[in-house]
Amino acid sequence: MNSSMADYLKVVTSHLHSALVSAEAMSRLQSLTQILPPCSRTVLEVRLGANQPQVDFFTCYPCHTLNLPKNLLTHPIWQGIQNFCLECVDTTSLLHQNVKHIWLEFDLDKPPSQLPIPCIFFNALQETFSDAQALIEAALRIPNYQVSPKQQSNLQLCIDSLPSNARSDQVGAMLSRPNQPLRITVCGLLLQQVADYLRQIGWKDPTNTLSTIILTLSTFLDESDFLLLNLDIGDTIYPRIGLEFYPKQQPRLNRPELLFLNRLVEMDLSTLAKKNALLAWSGYSQKAEHPELWPENLTGGDLLLRSEAISLFQRTINHIKIVYQPGCLLEAKAYLGIIHDWFNVKS
Repeated sequence: MNSSMADYLKVVTSHLHSALVSAEAMSRLQSLTQILPPCSRTVLEVRLGANQPQVDFFTCYPCHTLNLPKNLLTHPIWQGIQNFCLECVDTTSLLHQNVKHIWLEFDLDKPPSQLPIPCIFFNALQETFSDAQALIEAALRIPNYQVSPKQQSNLQLCIDSLPSNARSDQVGAMLSRPNQPLRITVCGLLLQQVADYLRQIGWKDPTNTLSTIILTLSTFLDESDFLLLNLDIGDTIYPRIGLEFYPKQQPRLNRPELLFLNRLVEMDLSTLAKKNALLAWSGYSQKAEHPELWPENLTGGDLLLRSEAISLFQRTINHIKIVYQPGCLLEAKAYLGIIHDWFNVKS
């Protein structure tokens, strides 16, 4: 039984409205996922603006040996990813002590090749969040990637400048992109802290537009909303940043978040059709709906846990990202989560 990520994707395909995922984008997703081993957590990156059909794919793997197809392992980058995971399994290694799991991101601006090259990110264990040296040491082990001394210095600055309530929990390398910057994700920042933090690390906004954008967004969000900041690090802190907003409630959004999406439409950052399709996405998929589509590799777990849990694919709006670069148009993206799990029937 050779299951692939495509077997998981087909369970939820009928819920992916064509306003969000065009036929061409779906074809690229299917071609890619046929190559990849299945995993229980994936995300589709959807651009919400008009005439932006590209959909990218993320998959999250726990730190264990990946069951990769032989053809992928012919490429040095995939060999490096496999070795990275093997080091995470080794209980004596630095990666085992610092890495929780890894994400692979696939850019699908064109049809994928039979040897697609992903970006790779790792999530740090909680003990590592504020340890700049541990994060740098882990980043130095990213496969097929050279972290320059200046990047190390900038990464150190980004972590040392964090307020006490914030931390960096993810580091990665954009292996498939020009210039291949390091990307870090900062979590725990409050909206009103973002501008000051960016100034401290040397990020520049000659137009001073970000403060206005933050003020606009703060109307729809409160201090308890979960915010992540994406930074790209080269020999400088790159001008392009991302602000990620995570819904408090799943699978349905609450009123402030609905107003937030409406505001994106008013700002021409999302089409109305994409917003409506996004709201229709969330929910659950189970075997009884389309038994012929259910992945065969889940059968054993379904039988073992049938009296205790129900096997479901949860469809979520994982988060919304606003991409900002001084002097450029704003961009909004939605991240559609697909999570398989066995949910306790007694809860």
